[in-house]
Amino acid sequence: MKKWIAFALMIVLTVSLTACGEKAPAPELLQPIETVNAICVVSRNNLAICQTTGGYVVPKCVDMKFDFSSSVHDVAVVLGDHVKEGDLLFELNSGLEDDIRRLELSITREQTEYDYDQEKFNKQIKDMKRAASAMGSSYDGKMMQLQIREMQLNFRQNHAGQETKISEDRKKLEEWKQKLAESMVYAPCSGTIVYCNIANDGDMIDEDKTFITIAKDDELVLACSYVAENDVRQYSSITAQVGGDVYEVKHIPYTDEELFRMEKLGNSFDSYFTADLKDSVKVGDYVLFTFRKSSNEKVLTVPNMAVTKFGKSCSVTILKDGRQITKEVEIGDSDLNNTEIKGGLEEGDVVFVAKDLARYGKTYSTAQAERLELAENTLIAGAKRVAQKQEPVFNEVPGEIAEICTKTLVNVLVKKGDPIMVIKASISRSEQEQAKQDLRKYEVSIEEDTEYYETQIENLESRMKKMKKSELEYSLAELDLKDLKKQYEEYLESSAEQREKLEKRVENYEQWDGQEVTIYAEEDGVISSLSRYKAGDKLGEGDYLFDLYDLNSYCICMDKPGDEYMLRYGQKVTFETVAEGESRIFNGTIVSAPNVRPLDAGDHNKIYVALDNTDDYSRIGETGIIGYTEYVLTNCMLIDELLVGHDEKVAEDDSKKQQQNQQNPGGGAFDWFYEEQETTVEVETKLLDSEEHEKQKGKAYVWVYDDNGCAVKRYVRVMRHLEGQYWIVDGISENDTILYH
Repeated sequence: MKKWIAFALMIVLTVSLTACGEKAPAPELLQPIETVNAICVVSRNNLAICQTTGGYVVPKCVDMKFDFSSSVHDVAVVLGDHVKEGDLLFELNSGLEDDIRRLELSITREQTEYDYDQEKFNKQIKDMKRAASAMGSSYDGKMMQLQIREMQLNFRQNHAGQETKISEDRKKLEEWKQKLAESMVYAPCSGTIVYCNIANDGDMIDEDKTFITIAKDDELVLACSYVAENDVRQYSSITAQVGGDVYEVKHIPYTDEELFRMEKLGNSFDSYFTADLKDSVKVGDYVLFTFRKSSNEKVLTVPNMAVTKFGKSCSVTILKDGRQITKEVEIGDSDLNNTEIKGGLEEGDVVFVAKDLARYGKTYSTAQAERLELAENTLIAGAKRVAQKQEPVFNEVPGEIAEICTKTLVNVLVKKGDPIMVIKASISRSEQEQAKQDLRKYEVSIEEDTEYYETQIENLESRMKKMKKSELEYSLAELDLKDLKKQYEEYLESSAEQREKLEKRVENYEQWDGQEVTIYAEEDGVISSLSRYKAGDKLGEGDYLFDLYDLNSYCICMDKPGDEYMLRYGQKVTFETVAEGESRIFNGTIVSAPNVRPLDAGDHNKIYVALDNTDDYSRIGETGIIGYTEYVLTNCMLIDELLVGHDEKVAEDDSKKQQQNQQNPGGGAFDWFYEEQETTVEVETKLLDSEEHEKQKGKAYVWVYDDNGCAVKRYVRVMRHLEGQYWIVDGISENDTILYH
């Protein structure tokens, strides 16, 4: 025991002398002493609270929305198109021209009526004032003056609503004219369309809803996982490292409305920052964000490992008069390796940090960290091709399925005119009679509706002949006639289509009974699964058969969506599929991804990929893998995984899972894929921030020799664990001597 105390005092003396003079070089590993402890002198230091997280470079996006609802026509763009500023996107089909003309005429009529009443009233008041003046101050004259004031008051009261309506109509007219000027919708900037929810004539644009999002060509921002505005204000500095260069960044806050919508939708979202980036920075580059919060004054600190926590109380073990004493302390903030002591210790106290790793009769190897500048990693994720456009096909013939013509029942590639299934029609006499009766009823309704429209048009034209073309009423009637004729034309067109269907139905019912009817593909595409049907199944008229998917419009749907895939707009990817032992690889570029979609878009697991090459064998619904290369330019330390320990041991289940992952590349998340496809791929890895890493494996640490030759436990911040190595972004440097343990 005395020998041990003497040795401890010798260490204290060594620490004191070292603190006063030059730092002593790190000696060889201490000779084995079973219970030697590493110690530290309590001193004042600045805490440097530092947090890091990964992110990426994305284009700044412009969301297009209107403050009114309308339909569209002549849509000129689709998702993935590149547009230049001023290019026509589509036109609005809101009928505003006629509405504006009608409102102008209404305002003219209201103003004319008001001016006429005003002029007539003014003339009447003028005559009454002249008569009152002639009466002088007589009783009749005074009564006339009172009558004049009463009439003026009544006129203002009776015409106040008319004045208000004229004012409101004029304001509405200006708004409509502004909307008319915006009816030709042009691209506000140059870039790529990364979200588009309109495609066909008649599609609706909802009020205050994003309908197109354009990723700008000339403006980039930095994105990372969401950081609350209040948290951002607490950091003294936020920097971003891109391609070896460090930039000061500025936070782009969300509005209260945007935050409310995001929280209501429950979608994950990012925080965005601006920086004065170099021209060499491009979309998809990896970003390492560093959030710092430093104390302005030096505070008493001890290493984190010196503090022991019991519930809400904390204590340290100090060395005093050759004795170990446990003392309760009050702690404050802490950074990666040190904790602030607010009470319980004084500067110069000696505290125990952790037991030395030296053990009797054993030699320990050491290593230095290697500074990492560039890393290249190939990542994969399970995916399948999904069409964006689809048309449902319904059965027209009641009967039963005689034959299914396709070789497969799932995701069938068809050409226009290919037979899909044969149906043996079975139509009863009552069904044939019902079809004829439906046709007769519809023809009668057409005659009645046609007579109504023609009568209304004839009456209106007759009234207009009695009007002068210069009159206001004639102009209003002209607009009404135009609307009426338009409604009549639309009715004739729709009724002709419906009558043709009913006539065809009657004809087919007479011819099809007992006959076999073949259903053909109307366009090239892929039809959805027919596995629900088999020969002999009964079908009724109008029963759903399948969906026909457009081959020229598809996206890649992630089977296991998640942020860990880091699939970003602008990335070059490969889509590999394996069918009948044959592997096919398609190259493409991501033109729409979750991080550049508007907040209300949804479908965050879908990645739209524009493929550079394709062939006739490409099928909607094929499962495969998305593969892409991730380049990480950063500044971190690379060390052997045997140098890193964890506060919490890896659970037995996790150990088994790691062994399984070594046998099954990709880590079990896509076991289904590797069993079905039987292909070999690169080992999957994913970016871990510190909180996620600690949650999975416990807080990471290394044992480092300090200047006194004692092995001190130091916590580190892990960026990635890959193939037997750890990437450390904080906690060690190239000059540290690290022990294997």
